[in-house]
Amino acid sequence: MKTSLIFVRVVIYFLAISALSLIGCAETAKNVDNAEMKDSIHVVNELTDDESENSNNNEKEEDMVDISDLFSSEELDKIRCNYISQLRFNFSFDLGDEMAMLSEDKELKDKDFIDHKITDEEKSENMDVIYHILLKKHPIFKPVSKELFEKKMKSVFDIDINDKSMHNSLFFTNFAMHSLSAVTSCYAIYIDLKNHIISLEDLPMSFKDEMDWDKFNNKNLDQETIEYYDTEVSLYKEYLNEASQKKYTMYCSKKMIEYLFHVNNYVFYNSQASLSWLLNNTEDVPNFTFILSDFFNYDKEPRINRNNFRFDIGKGFPLKSTAYKSLFGEVESCSQTQYYNHFKFKVRTGMMQYVVDNCYDETDLDTFGIRKDKLICIMEDCFDYLFEYVLKGDEYKESEGKYYEGQYGHYESYGCHYYQVCAYLAYYLTKAHEKFLSYGHGDPRCWHNALVNNLREDLKNNDARFENYVKENNYFNLDGFEQIMKDAHEQAMIEQ
Repeated sequence: MKTSLIFVRVVIYFLAISALSLIGCAETAKNVDNAEMKDSIHVVNELTDDESENSNNNEKEEDMVDISDLFSSEELDKIRCNYISQLRFNFSFDLGDEMAMLSEDKELKDKDFIDHKITDEEKSENMDVIYHILLKKHPIFKPVSKELFEKKMKSVFDIDINDKSMHNSLFFTNFAMHSLSAVTSCYAIYIDLKNHIISLEDLPMSFKDEMDWDKFNNKNLDQETIEYYDTEVSLYKEYLNEASQKKYTMYCSKKMIEYLFHVNNYVFYNSQASLSWLLNNTEDVPNFTFILSDFFNYDKEPRINRNNFRFDIGKGFPLKSTAYKSLFGEVESCSQTQYYNHFKFKVRTGMMQYVVDNCYDETDLDTFGIRKDKLICIMEDCFDYLFEYVLKGDEYKESEGKYYEGQYGHYESYGCHYYQVCAYLAYYLTKAHEKFLSYGHGDPRCWHNALVNNLREDLKNNDARFENYVKENNYFNLDGFEQIMKDAHEQAMIEQ
């Protein structure tokens, strides 16, 4: 029953903390990308051929690779030691958390099974190992210079790695100046400052020999007792000691190394082949493109922008959704400004421009052969949805965070720049509509002139707060926006 429990725990823990991230600027030719993808596939095949004949199951043969030929015996001893250290911490941490949630026994709740901490030195050594495996298994990956590394960290993640003041923020933890980490329950990136790659904190490993959980299950102990957990811990420590003494063969997750290759190849060299891999591989590895856009506000890549319009709108008509709050700018919780000191609120104008550029596609048909105007419909509906908050008053102009203690403690947010997102949406929605009309097919089927309708409500019930806000901000220096607002104002007055 528990045969693969430890491996599952490690994988879950590993995936939860290793949401790595990605993208660059654009300068690699398609033929180079095609060659890279062919090389990548070739390397994957090589890894399969190199798999140990003595692997104890087919799953391990397919998913893991023996690393014994990549390191000296002394290096393998150190890697094994670090991995055991990682497993000890993961196991004891999960066990303590499990007991705290399941047991009403105070003595059991207070029992501390966390007997080990992973040191900064071990984390840095882990990253060195991962970098070594990446280069060995993907020799086509080009090393990243310090200048390119700093440039991409800033342009992709908006992280200035030379800003020492950021190292003490909630977002950063300094690992012996070799790595920086960004962690939440859903997102994580680990930046290896020493080797200039996006890396992992934990080794994506497993032992050839798994723990025999039958030894534990055969004892038939009652759960949620100290004896039950003491026995589990004792047997697990015995297993790890044996792994160290007998020098168990170690395997590395082939899929995670492949993932790291494509993440770094895209971030630093803008490989479109690697982007294709990341867009098509989201089940067994962190969804890198989702993290990139939703958490780091990256909206410079049209293919990722297109992927983010993940709404089921039937035959072209949009549905209301709270997901609109994070599509064109994070206004749901303003998590960037509240949890992480270095993040600034950002309107995703790249996403908006994508709608302008792709508002009409005559090849995009539904099952009845009718053209879809999905993107412009989503944008207009999003504008309506967010403007409801604008009409509630000035408290929704800017970000205002208020901290309160819940079961886990989190921020309750108000405001979060609804006015600003709506201002940009008003501009780009008008541009998208003008572009759509240029195709000569009339208005989109969903069109209801949202800017005029919402300005009418703003004038009647909100003392023109939105219009005044846009004027006070000099129309956000958007070309032609002042005239757009004046024309919409006049039409709103006529229709009042």
